[in-house]
Amino acid sequence: MIISGCLALIFIIIFFYSTGESYKHEKLIPGFWSISDEFKDKAKMDQMIIYFGKGDGYLYKGFVALVVDNETVFNETMNFHITPKGYFKDGYVLEMEKKIKCIPKKLTMTLDPFEGLMEMKCLVEGKVYARLFKDNQMSAKTILKIDDPDECDDSDDSDDSDECDDSDECDDSDEK
Repeated sequence: MIISGCLALIFIIIFFYSTGESYKHEKLIPGFWSISDEFKDKAKMDQMIIYFGKGDGYLYKGFVALVVDNETVFNETMNFHITPKGYFKDGYVLEMEKKIKCIPKKLTMTLDPFEGLMEMKCLVEGKVYARLFKDNQMSAKTILKIDDPDECDDSDDSDDSDECDDSDECDDSDEK
C-alpha cells in the first residue's frame, strides 16, 4: 500500500515537472531568431531570420526570411504549428505552412533556454537545417501584428536541379 502510494506520488511529481519545463520552453518561442555566423558559413547562407508571434495554443503566426548568395530566397509570412513531442521526449514537432526550398515542412525543434538556442533538424538523418539564437533585444522592442498570410500561389519558381532534398517531411520513422 505504501509502495503504490509512493509510486503514484513520484508519477505525479514527474508529470508536473515535465509540464512546467515545457511551459518554460514555450514562453521562449515567440520573438526573433537568427542563425549564427558559424552556421551561416557551414550552411552557405547569408542570413536566416525567423519570427514567431505570440502563440495561440500550438499555432504561431510569423515569417521567415532566407538569403543565400545575396539573393532573397524566401521572405514570407506563414503559420507554424508547434507541438510537444511528448512528456518524456525532449523537443517539439514544427510544421510550417509553406514550403521553403531545401527545408522540409516538418522538422524536429529543440530549445535550450540557457543558451537561447533553437535547433531545427531531422531525427533520423541528424541533418541540422537551422541553428538559431534568440535576439532578445529585438524581440523585446518589436511587436509585430501579422495578419493571415496571403494565399500561397501554386506556381513553383524553384529549380529542381539543385542538390537538396526537397521532401515535405523528414523521415522520423524510428520515433516510438
